Amino acid sequence: TEKTMRPIMAKKPFLLSGSKNFLIYLRQMGFKTFNSYWNEEYDGFEGPVRYQHILTLIDSLAKKPHSELVDMYHSMQPILEHNYKLLESQSYSKIINRIDYHE
Repeated sequence: TEKTMRPIMAKKPFLLSGSKNFLIYLRQMGFKTFNSYWNEEYDGFEGPVRYQHILTLIDSLAKKPHSELVDMYHSMQPILEHNYKLLESQSYSKIINRIDYHE
């Protein structure tokens, strides 16, 4: 959706409050996420539990010193650039393998 694509086009990192396993689907399309910078376990949850995990993650990021966040942002540039180019060229995979929620 446009809400997912907007931060990619702006070359900004993102957290997604979408449906369960949304980040897995993005990775299947060829996009990179930020699991080397923060815990993305929230992606495996739905509803209020997912929301609570995201809030906890936001709180932990908010407690980091500004200089650490700046350094983190600078080190993310290859991911941000990769995602931007993938979206701009529309060369991402349009085929994703659905994940069975009952597993």
